Amino acid sequence: MSILKNVLDENASYYQKERREIISRLACLPKGTIKSKMISGHRYFYLQYRKENKVIQKYLGKTVPEKIRKELKERKQLEKELKEVDESLALLRVRPDAEFLKPVRGIIKTLNQSGLWEESIELIGSWAFRLYQEHYGVSPFPLRTDDLDFAIALPYKGKEIKVSDLLKEIGFREGFYPDGSIYFYQPGLRIDFLVPEKGREEIHPIKIKKLSIVAQPVRFLEILFKEPAEIKISKGVKIKIPSMASFLLHKLIVFQRRRNEDKVLKDLKQIAAVAKRVVPDRRERLRLGKLLDTLPKGWKKKVRRGIEVAEKKLPLEEETWAILRKML
Repeated sequence: MSILKNVLDENASYYQKERREIISRLACLPKGTIKSKMISGHRYFYLQYRKENKVIQKYLGKTVPEKIRKELKERKQLEKELKEVDESLALLRVRPDAEFLKPVRGIIKTLNQSGLWEESIELIGSWAFRLYQEHYGVSPFPLRTDDLDFAIALPYKGKEIKVSDLLKEIGFREGFYPDGSIYFYQPGLRIDFLVPEKGREEIHPIKIKKLSIVAQPVRFLEILFKEPAEIKISKGVKIKIPSMASFLLHKLIVFQRRRNEDKVLKDLKQIAAVAKRVVPDRRERLRLGKLLDTLPKGWKKKVRRGIEVAEKKLPLEEETWAILRKML
């Protein structure tokens, strides 16, 4: 029986990995069909697709770019493969991405039992984004989430909790970055603790004695502590994450500091996905405007500059960027 279970688990992991890769690629490809119109004796081509309840037509020109043809063909093939993968997962009785929280559930539960989330500590980064997908209906495309980032507000005034001891008890090892800050790791997962950078000249690691950790200072992190959300991930287990509005503003600034283009694209896809959930929600729109008003003048400029850069780097989301530009 154990051999059969191992085989089924391996097959499920294979198909789940295939599904994540397919959906990640689909998120970067145009969708729709090519249509043409005769106007004054000339033929013009458009990319037609449906967005919610509206039919959108995007002008392509007098000829269809070969790149668009290839990408639409690739989309059709990937959609066929995705259907086959979902059928295989259904036969295995596995819900797609059903276990996405499994690698971190034990960590969150352990820290939750210590009362850590009652303090000014949040789960941030891609794992927070995954919780937006799970709890707030943000567009479900998968991302690699090998890093687990926790942000700690300064000064830390909470109770004494030996975080390093708790993590070691559940199988994590302690590692050190060249600057002296600490991280914790096990195969396939790394935990980092981050704090707001106090100033450009003061960027050395911050020792938090009460937590027995040395955290990395990061610029603009303060934004994520404004009006945090609390998520219940299972019975008796909850965690704090940034509000979607603060996540959006933070990402619009920090993606511009990336040097790795893959990470830039990942950030932009997250921004667009969260924006599509924030824009229709009046409460979130008001929160977004309120939070923007609290930012320093220079940071506001960076937010608006981020939208301009995003329009060039991810033109497929031009409507999303246009709405954000109008709002912000």
